[in-house]
Amino acid sequence: MCGIFGVISKHKENKPNAIFETLLIESDKRGKEASGFAILGQNQKTLLVNKIPFSGKELLQTKVYKDIKKELVNTDFS
Repeated sequence: MCGIFGVISKHKENKPNAIFETLLIESDKRGKEASGFAILGQNQKTLLVNKIPFSGKELLQTKVYKDIKKELVNTDFS
């Protein structure tokens, strides 16, 4: 099984990150074998994809995710 979800937001505050992280952890109930994410860049021409062979909860602890989260918090989406 798998859990697929999406978050669409143009807000700079941390709320979209909190929603994403909650959904990622909750998706573990549908399958812990793999997780990942795709982020569409500001220019809507860049797509960053990261897939890993372990749970969403574990994904949140990776350096890749933490670096991307830091970058997103500092991005102006206006």
